[in-house]
Amino acid sequence: MERRRKQELVNATYHHVKKAITLLNHPNVPTVNASARADITNNPAYTPYIVISADADLTYNHIIGVMEWLDPQGEESVVDYFYEQSSLNAIAASFELEYVRNWPNTRKLKLFDLYVAQQKSTLTAAKKAERVLIKLVK
Repeated sequence: MERRRKQELVNATYHHVKKAITLLNHPNVPTVNASARADITNNPAYTPYIVISADADLTYNHIIGVMEWLDPQGEESVVDYFYEQSSLNAIAASFELEYVRNWPNTRKLKLFDLYVAQQKSTLTAAKKAERVLIKLVK
């Protein structure tokens, strides 16, 4: 029973990574990001709305359950993905805060640029984690 639960955690983590790659690598991402950046620049009242779902996030407990199946490099790849994804979601959630909505455009742009950079580092980490996890998926 425990082995089956751990396999389910591996599979869920793998599919989470695959979905992140699909979403972050989508051909519309640069266009959407450029449009949001232009809106922030041109409209002081504009704050981007970035869809996030905490319910769909991996938790550290999920990652710990996967760790015993991995070698040290695999562990590092999966943990790196976890932290990159968590950081991406934290930055995205910042845009929902009232005080961020009241920031001047220049400050919102810096936060948005950080978000875009985090998208790229999350995608890189997801690709590394995918290479590790694909060997364990059943």
